Amino acid sequence: MATLSYTADDAYLVGILDGEGTVGVYHYESPKESKTIVSVAVQMCERGPLEKLRTRFGGTIGAPRRHSDPFNERHRPISSWKIVNEKARPALELLRDFSFTTKRQQANLALEALTYIARARERCRTKGLHPSKRKLTLFPEELLQRKALANAVAALKRVSDNGLAHIH
Repeated sequence: MATLSYTADDAYLVGILDGEGTVGVYHYESPKESKTIVSVAVQMCERGPLEKLRTRFGGTIGAPRRHSDPFNERHRPISSWKIVNEKARPALELLRDFSFTTKRQQANLALEALTYIARARERCRTKGLHPSKRKLTLFPEELLQRKALANAVAALKRVSDNGLAHIH
């Protein structure tokens, strides 16, 4: 069995991701394409933790923007950090290994979704298809599984918002 190791910075980042982060699996479909996007994002007023996330995992930090209530002067501008798809794997693995919230379950589901994305990408590559033609390589059961993963992550978000989730 492998020994998990982490740094104090990793512990800090897990706390930020647990408390302020969002793990998402989003599935989009049109007549021409079907895609699943996995993301890890954090929004907050303090830019320092976002810089630490970008240094550790990569990703992008968006320009600060005003809070959704522009009439409340007390709200400070918020910035957001985001990383998507395969680049999100290290952050998801850290959450999977060290989170004690529903983020652990969300990370596991997101990592599973990344496996399906990688399989479809590899089939495109071996068939010489452009990535935009990925839908042509999806198996029906794989498409259903991607949708189920996106729905399961969304359901966990609703459960954790109600404070009812349990970690197994």
